[in-house]
Amino acid sequence: MQNIDYLIVAENATLGQKIYTDQRKVMLEDLGYSVKIVSFSGPKMRITLDMLRIAYNYKKNLEKNLETLKPQIIEFYCPATLILQDKQLLKNYKTIASFDLPFGVNTLNFGSSILHRLERQKFLEADLIFSLTKYGMNFLRSKYQINRKMVYLPYVLDPKEQEGVKVYNGDFALSYCPEERLERKGFDILMGSWNIINSGKKLIVMGINRERANKYLLKKGIVLPENVEFIHFLPREEFLSLISSCSFFISSSRFEEFGQIIIEALSFGKPVITTPTLGPSELLGEIDKKLICPTFSPIDLARTIEYLEENSSSMYLEKIRDKFMKNNNYHSVKNRLNEEITALLAG
Repeated sequence: MQNIDYLIVAENATLGQKIYTDQRKVMLEDLGYSVKIVSFSGPKMRITLDMLRIAYNYKKNLEKNLETLKPQIIEFYCPATLILQDKQLLKNYKTIASFDLPFGVNTLNFGSSILHRLERQKFLEADLIFSLTKYGMNFLRSKYQINRKMVYLPYVLDPKEQEGVKVYNGDFALSYCPEERLERKGFDILMGSWNIINSGKKLIVMGINRERANKYLLKKGIVLPENVEFIHFLPREEFLSLISSCSFFISSSRFEEFGQIIIEALSFGKPVITTPTLGPSELLGEIDKKLICPTFSPIDLARTIEYLEENSSSMYLEKIRDKFMKNNNYHSVKNRLNEEITALLAG
C-alpha cells in the first residue's frame, strides 16, 4: 500500500485539462505534498448515457487504484469523475470537488436532469469545493442552493513556463479553433469578421489546417481571407512562444466556459477580444468591458477588433496586464491552495 497525501482523479479528455491537473500536481509538490494523478480517457460525450458510462468507468477505476493507494485527500476534477462515486468508499477520505463548469450550465440531451441531481448531491457531500470560475460558484449557489464553503482557485500560468520566452509584438493576430469544434469555436464568426475589417495584419489560427478550414467555410458561403495562416499543432514550448509574440488574441466562440488559452495570452500582457461567452467575459469584464463583443455577429466582432487596434498604446497594454495579474498571481493562488489543504487536513 502506497501512502500519499493527495490523489487527483482527472478527466484528461483535452490537452487543457491535462495542463491544468499537471499544474495542480506541481503546485502541491512544491508545497511538500506527495501527489498522484489517475485519469481515464473516455469516449466523447454525445448523450447522457455516455456520460453515465464514463462516470461508471471512473468509479471502477478509482476502486481499483484505492486497492494500492492510500491518500489523505482525493480531488475530483470535472463532474464526470465524481457523480457515481461510492459514498461509503469515500467516507475514509477528505474529498474535494473541483470544476470549471457544472453540468447544470450546459443544455444536455434527454436525461440531463439525472446528471444535475447526481452532481448536486456529490457537491453537497464533498468536504470542499474548488472552482476555476466565479460564475461557476455563483451557479452552485443560485441554482443548486449550495451555500457551503467554495474556494475560487483560477488557473494561472506558471512563471517557470514564461522563463526564456521572448515577449514582443510580431504584428499578427492569433486565434484557436480546433477542427473538431469549429462551430462551437465560432470559426465562421472569426472569418466573417476578418473579411470585414480587411486588415493588413496576418491572422494565425491554431488547431486546424487550411484544407479543413476551407471545406467548412465553403458550406457556410464564407470566403477564406488571403492573410490567414493555419497551424494544426504545436508543442507546448512553441505554442507559448507564438502567444507571447502575437499582437492580440481573438476568442470567437459561441460557448466557452473557461478559456485557458486566454489566461495564457493575458499573462504575457497580450490583449484579448472575445464574444460574450462565460469564462472569457468574466476575465475581460474586470479589465475592459469594451474588449467583449456585445453579440456573436461578425460585424460586431470586427468593430471590437477595430476598437482594440485604435487603443493599443503601450500604456493601455500595461494596464491590461496589471489588472489581470492582480487577480491571477501564481504564487498567491499557490498560497491559497496551501491554506485550504492545511485547514482540510487539520479539520
